[in-house]
Amino acid sequence: MIRVIKGLSLGVLTLFLAGCVNYQINMSINEDKSVNLKMLVDVNIYDYMEAMLTEGGMWELIQEQEIQENCAATCPYEEGTSEYTQWVNTCLEENEANITEDPTDEDIRNYIESSMAEGSFSEEESISAEDKERLENMGFSVNSSFDEENYIYQASITKDFPNIDTISTSDDFTLNLLDIFNEEGNNYFFVKTSDNSYKASYIFEDTTSDSDSSDLNIDMNNFMSFEYQVTLPNAPLSHNADSISEDQKTLTWNLLNRTDGINFEFSFGDSSWSLFDLDNDTLRLLAIGLIGAGSLGLIITVVVFNSKKKRK
Repeated sequence: MIRVIKGLSLGVLTLFLAGCVNYQINMSINEDKSVNLKMLVDVNIYDYMEAMLTEGGMWELIQEQEIQENCAATCPYEEGTSEYTQWVNTCLEENEANITEDPTDEDIRNYIESSMAEGSFSEEESISAEDKERLENMGFSVNSSFDEENYIYQASITKDFPNIDTISTSDDFTLNLLDIFNEEGNNYFFVKTSDNSYKASYIFEDTTSDSDSSDLNIDMNNFMSFEYQVTLPNAPLSHNADSISEDQKTLTWNLLNRTDGINFEFSFGDSSWSLFDLDNDTLRLLAIGLIGAGSLGLIITVVVFNSKKKRK
């Protein structure tokens, strides 16, 4: 039974390692119209397991199961007999006083180590080789590390886009941020408006997991964070962010327990316009226009000069 409990807790841990504990998605939209996307995952397994064992009430369950297994293993009577039941019940009552409410630091570390030794969790399972290959085939760079001494797992998934227009469309839509890392997800992040501004409408929903964290007696807000952060080339035209930086360019949303979506709109402004943004035909017409304007100016100058000369 103790293995079942361990499997449950580590199964929930695997869910969080897929992108929940200290989870942040960053977007940087630069003045040259390039976009940098980064997902960061930072998991302190020790803090998580401590919360699961104490606030989650699992430590007492684990101790009870260990005592029950020890009593059953040392019982001199055959299982299923009345003598067996009476002996085990007496053994349990005698050992109830040994159950502690909270685990020690050594208890927590031993529990993590035993779980890792049983293969319930490993760094490789956090981002599998298959998932890493899939993300890299989508153009992402994937890096991860595991601090074995402090039980801290970190991962980053990044991708750069040379021009925002390649990931923009004129059709309104709402993007689930998790679909960014899905092969079948939306290829567009922004809606480009007729006013030459860019709008974003995002939600954050995990539609793949069957786990229900509400069944756990634990407040996720105490040790978890979910954030989306975007840095814009200019102050936004509109937004519903939870906070904004002093220079008005970096917006942050707290996604934990958020009921509404993420919405913002921005533009690159006049400073983003450049001759290099024009196509060849437009440049050719502009050059002809400038030549024509120059010729006309020269003609006017000659006519005015000649008329003044005749008056003399």
